[in-house]
Parts: sequence; C-alpha cells; structure tokens
Amino acid sequence: MADARALAASAAQTYSQGPLKHWVTGPLTATQLAEVKKEFQELKQKEGMRVPVRSHMDDEEYDWRFGAPPDYDFANFAYLSGKTMQHAEGSLEQVVEDLVKTWEFERSHKLDPAKHKTVDQEKFMIGHDGKKMFNNIEANQVGNYNVLLEGVAPDLWAPGQSWHDTHQNLKDAFSAFPWEILKVFSGPPTVAFSWRHWAYFTGTYKGNKGEGQLVEMFGNCHRHSFRHTAATGSECLL
Repeated sequence: MADARALAASAAQTYSQGPLKHWVTGPLTATQLAEVKKEFQELKQKEGMRVPVRSHMDDEEYDWRFGAPPDYDFANFAYLSGKTMQHAEGSLEQVVEDLVKTWEFERSHKLDPAKHKTVDQEKFMIGHDGKKMFNNIEANQVGNYNVLLEGVAPDLWAPGQSWHDTHQNLKDAFSAFPWEILKVFSGPPTVAFSWRHWAYFTGTYKGNKGEGQLVEMFGNCHRHSFRHTAATGSECLL
C-alpha cells in the first residue's frame, strides 16, 4: 500500500486524487493543498463553522494503511464548503455524523479491525438489500465499496476486486467526496437518519472526463445503517 500512498501529494489526498478544477489534472499539487489549507482556516475563523470530530486517531499507536495518520483538512474544507445543514451543537445529528465519520476513518485507515473502536467487535455486521452480511474482519478485508456494492451487475461493479482495486476505480474522478447527515428521525438504541453524499466530477471515470458537474446521492438509514443503491439506496446494518 505504500506505493498507493506515494501517489498522493500529501496525506490529504490518498485515494481521492481528482483535480480541484476540471480543466486541469490531479491530484492537487503541494502548492494547491497549501492554498486550500489556508482557505480552510479562514473559512473556520470567518464563519465559525464546526469541523467534524473523528475520534480515536491519536489515542494510541496504530498500524496505518498508508504509513501515517490521515490528514482530513482537505476533506473537511470540501465538507464545510458544500454542506447544506448546520446542526445545533450537541444535537443528535451532530453526534451521529461524527460517529459515522469516525467509523469511515477507522475503516479506511486502520489496518487492524480489532482497533476499530466505533463498532462492537463481536456483533458488527454490514450488508445491503438482503445480500451477504459481512462481519467486522471480512468487511475490513474487502473494503466498503465491495460490501455496499455486493451482488450488483458485474458490468457495473466487477466481483472479486481487492480493497486497493475498488479505490483505484474511483480515485481520479473526484478530489474529495464529502458526506453529511440531513436529519435524525429517532434516537438510540435504534437510530434512523437521512444523509447526503456529494462530489464535483472534475476528473475522469472509465474514460469519461468530467466537466465539474455536481454528483449527489441521498439515502435513508436505520440502526446505524447506510442506504445506497443506484436508484434509491441500499441498506447496510452497522
């Protein structure tokens, strides 16, 4: 995995390596990332925006997929710049959003699934639409894309891809792929919520060149779950 990590200009872009603007190529240069980080700090100070909290990043030593802890400044900048909701401090929406973002961070960057602290190691299962349910170890091995696209048409998503292969398929399309909670409908122990996932198609995907158009997905979730299919979403139990 070190080679994949080396492709990025910094830890702010690992598998998302599309350009910032559609008329250039990616990933972002070190100069562009420095400019984004500066704008990110200015946005936080000027607007007083809250940055998502991804817990369990520096509380102990971890075996990192890319050799070092991730840098979420660019992802957070894209999130703050494009989100549609401003949740109240301490709200259930804020709590659930931080939890999901922490789970995604752990799944993407911590190699050892036993170190993932957002899940119940024994009970965790994830799947969609009645397809195969993956436990914590299995899901970590194959990656979120394979889990959430399990069983779809082979021409849309080839079976048997590795964790690395699945991310390579999308890495040049977007420079970032933010996610936000829209509304939480019920609280613990059963949590139901809606979400939005978005990106600007500035790069290339399967030979198709983007023109900077906004790509959005919406879903409804329950039991700490995601919903994501080509049309309306698919359910996965966390």
